[in-house]
Amino acid sequence: MSLCGTSENSCRGSAIAHIYTLTGAIAISFVIVAPLSYRAHEVTGLWASAIAAAVCLSAPLAASLATRAFASHDNALTGLLVSMFLRMGIPLAFCLVMQIQKGPLVEAGIIYSVLAFYLVVLAVETWFATRDVEHRQTASGGV
Repeated sequence: MSLCGTSENSCRGSAIAHIYTLTGAIAISFVIVAPLSYRAHEVTGLWASAIAAAVCLSAPLAASLATRAFASHDNALTGLLVSMFLRMGIPLAFCLVMQIQKGPLVEAGIIYSVLAFYLVVLAVETWFATRDVEHRQTASGGV
């Protein structure tokens, strides 16, 4: 039995829906954040927002790949821990490096953009996680 559902096809469909939903949420957020960034810091602000969006999109995608890579093994806990590390570690490490470097992107508010996009990703990821739990409960005959 698959981690995502009752069959491998539903797992692939769920993964694709997950990717599209995350990408859509980041794109909508970017459309909201980009004009504010441009207004405050012109082109550098746009670059800061775009890079922050890419960083915050790459983290859950990497975490999702790690979860699926460990799902077929008996190391589900390892997959969970690696996924949590990637989900939090990529944006956190990026912010740390940017803060240490101190450049025009930091002045343009890239750290704040990462935080804004991270909150969006966190909300979408939480929605998917609770949805998956509900599906598993109904599939197993639970509440």
